[in-house]
Amino acid sequence: MRVGLVLAVLVGLLATLLGAGWAALPQIVARVLEMQHLHNNPGWQRLQIGAEMAGGGAAGAEAMADALKAVATARVVGPPGSASRSQWAGLLDDLGRGASEYLSPTRGFGLGPALHAEHEVAEGFRYLAHITRIALELHVEASPRFVRFVSPTLKLIGDNPDALYFISVVDPARRYNVSGCRNGDVYFSIAVQGPSDGGGFQRVLVDLNDEAIRTDPRGCFSVVLSPTRPSGLPEGAAWLELPPTALTVITRQYYQTTPPAQLNPAVLASHHLDIAEWPAPAPPREPRGEGLDGVLARRFAAAAEFVRAHTVNMPLPDPTTAPPFFSLRPNRIGAPTKWAREKEGMGAVDIAYGAGRFVLGPTEALLIRGRVPPCRFTNVVLWNRFLQTFDYASPGTVGPVSLNGGQLQLQADRRFTIVLGHSDPLGPRNQTEGERAGATAASFLWTEGRSTGTIFFRFVLPETEVEPLQTELVQAADVLAALAQSSL
Repeated sequence: MRVGLVLAVLVGLLATLLGAGWAALPQIVARVLEMQHLHNNPGWQRLQIGAEMAGGGAAGAEAMADALKAVATARVVGPPGSASRSQWAGLLDDLGRGASEYLSPTRGFGLGPALHAEHEVAEGFRYLAHITRIALELHVEASPRFVRFVSPTLKLIGDNPDALYFISVVDPARRYNVSGCRNGDVYFSIAVQGPSDGGGFQRVLVDLNDEAIRTDPRGCFSVVLSPTRPSGLPEGAAWLELPPTALTVITRQYYQTTPPAQLNPAVLASHHLDIAEWPAPAPPREPRGEGLDGVLARRFAAAAEFVRAHTVNMPLPDPTTAPPFFSLRPNRIGAPTKWAREKEGMGAVDIAYGAGRFVLGPTEALLIRGRVPPCRFTNVVLWNRFLQTFDYASPGTVGPVSLNGGQLQLQADRRFTIVLGHSDPLGPRNQTEGERAGATAASFLWTEGRSTGTIFFRFVLPETEVEPLQTELVQAADVLAALAQSSL
């Protein structure tokens, strides 16, 4: 590269020394290309190849002269401006704001003991990396196109090991067909999301669950999304309105499997979901004559808006605005409550949620007791400050950081006890008969050694009210005794 730059400078100097200026540069390039004794020079070879690709002869020399002018100008005053370059710079600026303004003590991040603060900010940078990945994947390529919203290494807005989420950008003026096949999920829904005042937490506008979606003998389905109900729907297809403010469509599929869906090869291999414009490809989505520069400029701007929505535009922490299902007192779980469509956030209207923060000392554990009502699905997960699950994918962990209904130890009356702690007290050991009975009736959740985090419960389509979840803070050494007492 340095040889080529030197050659470009020499050519420019030669033009100046000859008094010809830039206007004579094409003739000078042509003369340099005739200097066969330079054929072993890498810079001369690149110059020759470029000229040949531009048509050779005078046209090739002209093209390479223009290229040399552009290189020299860029070295002095920088590259030429363009719409896509400008929007890309804006995206980088917003990523910088995410690091400096969002991951800041002014937002409540990085406070407390030094080790805790350092760890929290580091997790924040990983969150920012995840935000960037999904922003680019969702917005830079053409839509409609389903993007896997979360995975074991891509976590956002309260992810879930037991579910597959897919998202696509939509244009509310167009029509789409969402098609796919059920593959052992216990719940499936499609929701159209729109803008809200809650930063990245879009509002549910309309939705359908599997009770309103017909499947064929293979378990396959079709859902048409459009501003108004069209005539001539595909046979068996359901319809969902696209309101004028629609931004995205999100699908949810929940599984009660072991291992959880996000780690289950059978679930992932058999999953099929697609979104396409219907009934036939519409006119080009990009305005005619806009060019790739304008197209990418708009897409980079959308990606930047996504980054801002999930960082600096997120509402400032305010305990008074917490949803009713979220307990503001540590080591308590809010009363499980079904999500309301008019609420801001990415919740699903078929689900009752219950949540709260745990705060545990090195020798403490938290007992959580409740009852799973008849429902399609239930699970409990642990999140960090950025609503990301703890690491459920790494092998060799002390215990699970999430449990679904198939993994919970349920009694005959569907009651359960969860032990949340830094170490597992339920394994084989010298236990009394009462302790063994209590231990086998409980399930363990691992804190990863963290002193604090969020506990989050889901109950999908509960047939009855979800009973309040009871908690008890105990010493870890007293867990077995407490379980034995409660099993009497």
